[in-house]
Amino acid sequence: MINVVHIVEDLNIGGVEKVIENILTSLDPRRFKTYVLCLSRGGEIADRLIENKREVAILNIKKYHNPLSIIKVAIWLKRKKIDIVHTHAYPAGVLGRMAAILAHVPCIFHHIHSTYVDLNRRNYFIERFLGRFTDKVICCSDAVKRFVLKKEGIPENKLIILYNGVPEPKPLSSAAINDLRTALGIPAEANIVGCVAALVLHKGHEYLLAAFQKLENANLLLIGDGPLRTKLEQQASMLGISERVTFAGSQIDVTPYMQVMDIVVLPSSEREGLGIALIEAMALSKPVVATNIGGVPEAVDDGRTGFLVVPKKSDVLAEAIERLLVSRSLIQHIGAQGRNRYLKMFTLEQMIQKIEKLYIGCR
Repeated sequence: MINVVHIVEDLNIGGVEKVIENILTSLDPRRFKTYVLCLSRGGEIADRLIENKREVAILNIKKYHNPLSIIKVAIWLKRKKIDIVHTHAYPAGVLGRMAAILAHVPCIFHHIHSTYVDLNRRNYFIERFLGRFTDKVICCSDAVKRFVLKKEGIPENKLIILYNGVPEPKPLSSAAINDLRTALGIPAEANIVGCVAALVLHKGHEYLLAAFQKLENANLLLIGDGPLRTKLEQQASMLGISERVTFAGSQIDVTPYMQVMDIVVLPSSEREGLGIALIEAMALSKPVVATNIGGVPEAVDDGRTGFLVVPKKSDVLAEAIERLLVSRSLIQHIGAQGRNRYLKMFTLEQMIQKIEKLYIGCR
């Protein structure tokens, strides 16, 4: 039995957290004993894992730069006799790998989920240094790999691309979809454009709201929460579209809400590693509109599974959405193509097979 721990800051609702949950619940239990180590706090996904009898430890670490925090994690790793440490994102990746080095963990992997453009030179130096002790740095897209090569200077032979995979969605009945639409207060005859993303700056909601002012034949459903919610609600009011915009908050299971949507949009403005919401949409045969940044073009085949537009251009975004809204046949055709792309490239089974091979090969 191989003891594997995934180390992360917390397990609130988000794309990275979904990836971790999918991995933990899908690895072969005959080969792998899995743990999650939340460094600072838990969260909704942590609670769900605990309910499903998964081993989740929450260390409540407040100061990541305190050497005692590193020692605390190293002691935990030794006590559990961990064979593989798999860290996620920057803060947990630094503390987790330093603790793994101190604890002499045999295999160390670090997973990068986006192009973290807000890091500084010191951060990149730390990443380069820790890369020497990391068996493989896992990049969720080729765009992330290119970013890591350029900014962090980690040797290419240490980098691998592992696309996110999502499980086969469970379809709702027509009656259940109609009930959810009613509960959301959206008229039965309205087309629904949806966006699943945290309400933070780099997700570009402000440009989606501005685009929506130009569209008259649809409602907008926003799934997600975050620090910009009040500001975005005020923007919707100022634009005169509040009656057509529904802020549904964070949802631990977004699949039912996506099935209500006709089109899924991801208007990211600054960075995007791959866009797990886009993959979830394609799994449900939903056409997508997204900005052509980061790894998004690797997920979305422009003109076949959706439309790619330049970021921060509300008029162009509106035109792409309108192109789908006026043609139900185009919505269905592009949605079907997206479903085929999901089956070819982004199933959970494909991702798990590659991770298990990576883990076993490291031993």
